[in-house]
Amino acid sequence: FFFGFQHNRMQAAVVDQAPSFAVQSVRSDRKGERLESFAFGALSAVCATILTHPVDTLVVHRQTGKPRPTNLRGMYRGGAMACLQNGLTFGILFGSYDFFRAPSEHGGLGMALVPGAAMAAFPETIARGPLEAVKNMVQLQQRINLRRVAKASGVMLCREVPGNIAYFTTYEMARAHGAGALVSGALAGVTFAFLTFPIDTIRTQVAAGQRPRPSYRGVSGFALRIGGYGALMFAFNEFLWERVAGHVWEDK
Repeated sequence: FFFGFQHNRMQAAVVDQAPSFAVQSVRSDRKGERLESFAFGALSAVCATILTHPVDTLVVHRQTGKPRPTNLRGMYRGGAMACLQNGLTFGILFGSYDFFRAPSEHGGLGMALVPGAAMAAFPETIARGPLEAVKNMVQLQQRINLRRVAKASGVMLCREVPGNIAYFTTYEMARAHGAGALVSGALAGVTFAFLTFPIDTIRTQVAAGQRPRPSYRGVSGFALRIGGYGALMFAFNEFLWERVAGHVWEDK
């Protein structure tokens, strides 16, 4: 939940009017920018996942009432799937959000923040829903059940639509008021966590084959993971846009 934001290169800071993509006067390759949004979002997600996966494992075990792992190997169980899932889905999310928000003259649809964030949830969920469910089953050492994967993916969409709206709105408002990428990402993640945790609990329980019981049990760990994840993601992404993309286009 993104990272074609490139805040320091935006031409306006008013959240209701300025799209999150950067208007780049030195470039005309809009397809190239979509690809950069995908690639930088994916790379940022993988880096953040490597650092935060053990917290995710603890949250999943708490949501399902399963005994938590007692060693590092157990804490990183499902880590490869998590990197694949987050790299792919956040890349799709960032590229999609960039596309929905960019004005038509720059190859986008020119949507406002709220509908743009909501629409970005659909392509994201197509990838995230099944991969997240499979990751949870691996974390819980269960066999893969395709029926539960499909059900959990439906619940994922119900989480992502309101969650993305809250996430992007919080991030862009924080940036518009002068907060840095790290702080803005953390605020966005915590907002997302507290808003969507009961839905995520249902999704995890459905994936585990349990009767849905929405609750806020374990929300502190979830908020810590999503907040920390958001902070790392936005910080990594901003670094890539400033240090990598900037140098590439300067050289050209």
